[in-house]
Amino acid sequence: MDVYKALGDVKYLHEAQKVYTSLLKNAYRFQNLVHSYKKNSKLVAAFLDDYVFMTKASFDLYSVTTELEYLDQATKLLNQTKEKFTDSESVFYKFNSGKELISKIITTNDGVQPSANAVMAQNLLKLGHFYYNEAYLNESKNMLIAMHEKIASFPESYSQWFALQLNMTFPYYEIAVVGNKAPTLLSEFNTKHLPNAIVVGSSKPKNQNLFESRFVAGETYIYVSEERACKLPVQTVDEALEQMETERY
Repeated sequence: MDVYKALGDVKYLHEAQKVYTSLLKNAYRFQNLVHSYKKNSKLVAAFLDDYVFMTKASFDLYSVTTELEYLDQATKLLNQTKEKFTDSESVFYKFNSGKELISKIITTNDGVQPSANAVMAQNLLKLGHFYYNEAYLNESKNMLIAMHEKIASFPESYSQWFALQLNMTFPYYEIAVVGNKAPTLLSEFNTKHLPNAIVVGSSKPKNQNLFESRFVAGETYIYVSEERACKLPVQTVDEALEQMETERY
């Protein structure tokens, strides 16, 4: 996905979609993820990592394709993560949804792969901005606050939390591209490095908060918002970037 965004070569997008479709077909059974799939093998329930990375992949695919099934899947997986892995005694999420273990496992540091709790907090931030969901945003913030002491003591182990902290320290933008040229403008946005923004688009009228009342027949506009305060609509990526630069992006 990152290669497609950087280079704009659609073959990489198709490869990402192919892998994603295969995962949904083979590793999403009875509306639940399984940890791994092998023909005729016993299915093992997925762990926190599986759910948060699949949620991230779903939203990333939505952001570059505008296809609502990816958004719906991201939303469903995020809610399932909260249902299955919430820890009643902390702001973090448990590694395992079952009760087979004598004690629960909660990990927050990066290891051979990014911290699942950090990626969950990032997912809450992105979907919180997309849906204007204050509960998601507050939860993401509280998870980060609970990590401050560890981050300060062992910074080399918490790069994903640092990325989240940058998102919350600097202005975070919602960029909505609305109109029939949305796919083209999204492709142009994708070549830019915009770590402090979600970029989404729609070629048709939609009822999601970021698109509501912003569709103008025959035109394509870019709406740059910060904390729900929208700047004047513009029609080019350069104009949108300029609006962000005036806020010291």
